Amino acid sequence: MQLTTLQVVLLSAGLLIAGAYIVWKHRGGNKTHITEPQQATHRAFQQLIDHLPFMVCAFDSTGRPTTWNRECARVTGYPAEEMLHNPQALERLLPDAEYRRRILGERRKRGGYRNWEWTITTREGARKVISWYSAPFFRLPNNQTSWWQIGVDMSAITHAQHTLRQQYSVLQTQNEILRALLDSITAPHTEPDEQQLLAALGDTLHRLIPFDAMLVLSVQDARLRLAHARGYRPSLLEQVAACDFRLSRFPVLQALVQEKAPILLPDVRESPLWQVPPAFAHVRSWMGAPLHTSEALLGILWLEGAHAGVFEERHLSTLTLFSRYAAQALHNIHLQQEMRAALQREQMLNQAMRRISSALDRPLILQTGAHLACELFQAEAACFVLRAPSGDLYIAYQRNMPADIPLDTPLPPDELLCNPINTNTSLLLHNYAEYPKARPEWVQAGLSACLGTPLPGDKGPQGALYLFRKRGAPPFSLQDLNGLETIAWQIGTALQNAALFADERQRADELGALRDTLADLSAQLAMPDLMQAILQRAVALLLAHGGELGLYDAERGGLRVVASYNMGEIYTGNFIPVGRGIMGTVVQTGELLTIPDYRQWENHLPGYRSSICRSVIAAPLRARGRLLGVISIVDSRPNRQFAPNEIRMLKTFAQQAAVAVDNVQLFESAYHRAEEAETLREVSLIVAGLLDEEDAISRILELVGRVITCDSAVVALREGEDLRVVGERHWKQAPSLQGAVFSAHSLTPYAQVARRCRPLLIADTAVHYPQWAREKGAAHIRSWLGVPLGTQEHSLGVLAVHSALPGYFTTTHQRLLSAFASHVTVAITNARLYQEAQYLAVTDPLTTLYNRRYFFQIAAREFERAVRHGYNISILMVDIDRFKSVNDTYGHQIGDDVLRKVALACRESVREIDILARYGGEEFIVMLPDTGLEGALHVAQRLHQRVCNMPVRANGYEIRITVSVGAASLNKGADSLDALIGQADKALYHAKQNGRNQVACWDNIPAG
Repeated sequence: MQLTTLQVVLLSAGLLIAGAYIVWKHRGGNKTHITEPQQATHRAFQQLIDHLPFMVCAFDSTGRPTTWNRECARVTGYPAEEMLHNPQALERLLPDAEYRRRILGERRKRGGYRNWEWTITTREGARKVISWYSAPFFRLPNNQTSWWQIGVDMSAITHAQHTLRQQYSVLQTQNEILRALLDSITAPHTEPDEQQLLAALGDTLHRLIPFDAMLVLSVQDARLRLAHARGYRPSLLEQVAACDFRLSRFPVLQALVQEKAPILLPDVRESPLWQVPPAFAHVRSWMGAPLHTSEALLGILWLEGAHAGVFEERHLSTLTLFSRYAAQALHNIHLQQEMRAALQREQMLNQAMRRISSALDRPLILQTGAHLACELFQAEAACFVLRAPSGDLYIAYQRNMPADIPLDTPLPPDELLCNPINTNTSLLLHNYAEYPKARPEWVQAGLSACLGTPLPGDKGPQGALYLFRKRGAPPFSLQDLNGLETIAWQIGTALQNAALFADERQRADELGALRDTLADLSAQLAMPDLMQAILQRAVALLLAHGGELGLYDAERGGLRVVASYNMGEIYTGNFIPVGRGIMGTVVQTGELLTIPDYRQWENHLPGYRSSICRSVIAAPLRARGRLLGVISIVDSRPNRQFAPNEIRMLKTFAQQAAVAVDNVQLFESAYHRAEEAETLREVSLIVAGLLDEEDAISRILELVGRVITCDSAVVALREGEDLRVVGERHWKQAPSLQGAVFSAHSLTPYAQVARRCRPLLIADTAVHYPQWAREKGAAHIRSWLGVPLGTQEHSLGVLAVHSALPGYFTTTHQRLLSAFASHVTVAITNARLYQEAQYLAVTDPLTTLYNRRYFFQIAAREFERAVRHGYNISILMVDIDRFKSVNDTYGHQIGDDVLRKVALACRESVREIDILARYGGEEFIVMLPDTGLEGALHVAQRLHQRVCNMPVRANGYEIRITVSVGAASLNKGADSLDALIGQADKALYHAKQNGRNQVACWDNIPAG
């Protein structure tokens, strides 16, 4: 279009010049003299061309301008005064001489019309492209014009074309970016994936900008985190991934976020913004752009170059455009993910509501609700607070909560958990630790974000559900609160339905439960099982929380707790005197009793203050006109009113339960009598068959537990003026008394039984023996029963049983234990007689060493073991030198003393595993297992030296005693024990022959 316009302009200019030329010729233009009309025509022509909107100029044959209109002056900056007839004019426009000559030469050769382009230099030094139209020459009057030229400034057109090309390039780039983004989002996979999108964006950006490495930093929890990397070596990527991308550590990122525009650093070493960790020391040029939408900053694009000047300004504009579309694509991905998460949450919410609605049991509703709420809202802990009939608020269920508040314990009014229930408004806390009355245990456990909403009911909130996230997790949102309120509404409805269902079920099950209970109780024959069954059935019938059952003991004057259920602590075995506590009061009055708040009752037992006892009901168990025991049912809710039908049902139940208890007591009485007789018969058989004292005591103590239920039993035997515990048996964990020593004259129950040789029953050791009861080994003993072993003239010790309960043992226990004591006495006496006979059979009575017969029994086994396994073994023969002269000179009594001292010296010179015996007369023998000849000679020398240094005095004189020792070790010549002993004996004979008082070795005896 522009070329067509130019042609029209040039054509018009040619016609104008041609017309002027015709006028000029018509008026005599070929005359040398210029007339006045010709001059007027010349002036009119000059005014005409000055007003033309294009350049008009003429040149002579040397290239000097002869005509120069105003447009030429405006475009070039040179006025006509400087250009007309100026020989350097063409040089100013065309500084290149070769270029000038080419134009002038072309003009001389061809004088016709011609179109061409000159690139001229303006006065200011700018380069401009002029499109020229050259016409044949014609002369004005007195003018040396050779050719005319009409020109148009094409610089604006060229600039516009360049601009259009740039815009076209940008549109191409934008189109490519959009196509890549569209391909990434609509790729054939099931769900849009952020990583796949970032990888596709990286591929596209690498085609547009020649970067060496790329990072994508995403904003997560108000912090920058590495989301994608490209072009990094694995080792370098690990360092980069470990970097902390806080803005304070990266000034360039901080400037990027503040300016919300891309930044280009051609050389990072010249920029004060480049202050980065050592992991980025390889970077020379850098370019980055924020991924920003109208709503928020999504991340940052980070491009690296290994050399300076990799990135240019055109790359910055490309990155600007790319970051805008990339941010929108990421934003769309996030929106789709949020929509899918919301849809999934709605589905889970519907499933949770169906599961909660289908539950009709309150514990199951609370457990299911807490579990589903934690799963739906990514909470780490949850708890339910419910309102009791009394109006108190208590924690009914907790999940992963710190266990500093026991369940069913009333909460203080200023507790944070009470606010949503009291105000009927939801609670949303970003940081629980900032709450003024936050619990330190909860803060220490890491609980931070808190979300709570009331559970609606017919008469106001019946409780609340609370969720907690731990420190470091994102806070709850308003969307979470709305979802939790939906679940809370369903839970509140489910709890009301469960309460109605429970009431109906209770009324329907009362008669059936009584019938089934009585049938089950009638089938029980074991007293512990019966007691526990009675108690659990009663608790279930009254929909209470726990209870206790105690049997009446007329001999001790009180109740012993035999069953305890869900009381928070174990009270089984406790003794309750008549008139104490609710069960002792029922024994005293014989009537059913209810207490609205046990802790406030003036006759409560102190040990039950920490239990769940609040509302309590107790009824007596009577059968055949006598009191058997008391059953008490407790509820953790204070001021619970037991309904008349519940009281009536408990009375009926107690009557039938008493019949079952009476039957089992009769059965157990007969069974225990038979078991006692069988156990005593078994004891008599054990006494007859056991000859080991320790084994007999252990077996008898084991049988004691069959007929006497106790915590432990011990046997303490006399050792001179002391009593030592030589056997014990525990049925409950307690400190051991094994090896304990009591003086026969001490203030202990053991010493009293041993001195008086009469049974002793102590109801409470803390009262009767306070000093002994405080000792470490006896601190757990409260009831103590002991009987003597033996007679007054020959007392062996004490048999005793213990219990941690005061007043536990009775006279029946004493009778049974006395029967056991007689058998224990017989067993100990038999064992000691047998041990003494065994000792005399193998021991030399004078020296207390093994005798010769027993030596050969054990030495033969040791020799066979050495031969079989290839071990060393040695024999020493020891003989007292000139022992006959000692007897003859000082008498046999001194001689016996010398034998005893030599035997003691031998015992002190050998090991415990060595076998030492008196061989006969003044001769001793030693077997050294696992000992070679060198070791045997070392032992022989030590023994010889010890005897030589041994002092022996007789009649005021000191007798010098020496010995001769012969040694032999296992060798080829000793193929039997007798042969080895014979070699040692020959070595001893050699020592005697060579002067006595020396050690001789079989291997060193000369042959022959």
